[in-house]
Amino acid sequence: MQLEYRIEDEWEPVVRFDHNPEGTYGHDVTEEGLHMDVYRNGEQVRVKQDFPTVPLSAAPRYCKTYIENNADPLLRRFETWHNLVTDR
Repeated sequence: MQLEYRIEDEWEPVVRFDHNPEGTYGHDVTEEGLHMDVYRNGEQVRVKQDFPTVPLSAAPRYCKTYIENNADPLLRRFETWHNLVTDR
């Protein structure tokens, strides 16, 4: 689950929750718990890990709801970091 921001013609990641236990750099939320990668200038700059334990089947809904409920401050921080002006 990812929140993105469109700058000119490119979509840039703002935050991302991921689960990919088979990937080289993948994460297994059943073992590691949920975490959210925070991006600045296309690079991961922070990992937020203080999320409650949720079953794998509930993780997508939890992540979507978290992003929806926190979109304004997440986007404001991204806009500040990138000197973006918006009329949101």
